[in-house]
Amino acid sequence: MKGRNEMLDMRISLKKIAQKIENKTVGKSLSFVTPDNTLSQGTFIANLALQYARKGERVLILDTDTERNVFCSAFYLKKELGLLQLFARHEESSQKYLQEVPVTEGSLFVLCAGEGTEQEMIATMKSSGFSTLFADLEPKFDRVFLNVKPQSSITKVMPALEVTDGTIVTIEKDFTRKKLIHKLIKQLLLHDQPTVGYVTIQRK
Repeated sequence: MKGRNEMLDMRISLKKIAQKIENKTVGKSLSFVTPDNTLSQGTFIANLALQYARKGERVLILDTDTERNVFCSAFYLKKELGLLQLFARHEESSQKYLQEVPVTEGSLFVLCAGEGTEQEMIATMKSSGFSTLFADLEPKFDRVFLNVKPQSSITKVMPALEVTDGTIVTIEKDFTRKKLIHKLIKQLLLHDQPTVGYVTIQRK
């Protein structure tokens, strides 16, 4: 169970990001990156996605973190129906890989990372097939959230970030080193990737 301070901090961050989205200062698709091994990024994405789904929107979470597959665990989904399996099997349609999470109003789907190595995922994210898949999926949803594994250097995953409208940096208060935060933001700026803002979560 998360501590009260962490939950309060996350609610504030959710509200700020939601306000930017609703004011249309950012587009419909967002990528989330962190420079450190934070556990909070997946939690934040899940909460943001559920928030919009419960408002009646159609939301997709696209996960690329094969090490954790956090959304498969959180929502009890099948890890074997993942992004890497979709590409390995050269499937023409991604439909059966989009697993639905029950919500009361709208709809929430997750494309899990799947089973495989980080190197395989990076190669997939760099491929033209990934950008083609994203371009096919994005018009079918009101919101698309891309989860990227913690990266000290985002150069190797930049092709995946560039398919989204903007990027949010996730950090943990009193845990993520400022040097890594500055390095990550500098890399985003060098690649002209729009940075929506940052989310600070306090670890209890």
